Formats: sequence, structure tokens, C-alpha cells
Amino acid sequence: FLAIEFKHEKLANVLSLKLLENGVIAKPTHKCILKLTPPLVLTETQIQEISKIFEKCWQELESL
Repeated sequence: FLAIEFKHEKLANVLSLKLLENGVIAKPTHKCILKLTPPLVLTETQIQEISKIFEKCWQELESL
């Protein structure tokens, strides 16, 4: 799995909801950690798609 720790407690939860709206399942844990559990096998195309979705969601949060 992959985890990202944020300084602000609610950011992991808000970002996980944005990702879910865009088809990426992520779980907020310990209030400030976002955990991603991708499949064991990913294609380069899938990695790029997830990266684009993550970037889009992050930019949406920055604009709030």
C-alpha cells in the first residue's frame, strides 16, 4: 500500500471523498493519513490515470 501523511487532520478525509467521486478508493486513517491500496498489477496507463485524478482532486482542494 501507499500512504500519505498530511499536516492538517481533516485533509485526508476530504481528499479521500474527492478521490472516491472520481473513481479512486482511498481510506483516511489516524485523521491525517491517506492510505491507497492499489491492485498488485497495474499498467502504466492505470498509473497515469490515477496520477491525473489525484492531481485534479488536489487542485480542487487548493482552490477552496
